[in-house]
Amino acid sequence: MNTNSSFILQSFFDWQHARRVSNLAFCIARKAGHIYKTAELIGDAAFFHDIGKIFLPAHILLKPGPLTENEYLWVREHVQYGHDFIRSIKPLHFELIADVALLHHERLDGSGYFGKTGKHLNPVVCVTAIADVFDAMTSQRSYKDAVSIPKTLKYLQENTGVLFEEKYVSALTEYYK
Repeated sequence: MNTNSSFILQSFFDWQHARRVSNLAFCIARKAGHIYKTAELIGDAAFFHDIGKIFLPAHILLKPGPLTENEYLWVREHVQYGHDFIRSIKPLHFELIADVALLHHERLDGSGYFGKTGKHLNPVVCVTAIADVFDAMTSQRSYKDAVSIPKTLKYLQENTGVLFEEKYVSALTEYYK
């Protein structure tokens, strides 16, 4: 693969972000008391949470500034694209991985993309959502500055029980002590 195609592939699926979310989801699951094998499955599923972004236009993903409302609607589609892609290739545990790809922007109070509430969310989705938000906030992006770990943890703690599962926010906080 030449440098240009590597850059293009990298821009469509942020491998470093996927790896960090996967590793963090595994660590959260372990701190929350999940056995190693379950935590490993959570980490594996979390790795593919943004796989649907490979189907989005490059000009939107690479845009350095804020997205327009129409562009934001395109980006929201990555969850459905990822879900459908995972279901079409059927890897091991594909139903769980597809659910994570589809639902990782859902919140306990139903304020996510599809309005699903906490009682309808698999714990794997809840862990991935926290790991994804944490990494997105603490990472420098072309369109925003990184937020400090303490400020990010404070945000997650302030939204515990409303947006995020308390058990997993506590596990993440414990991980960073």
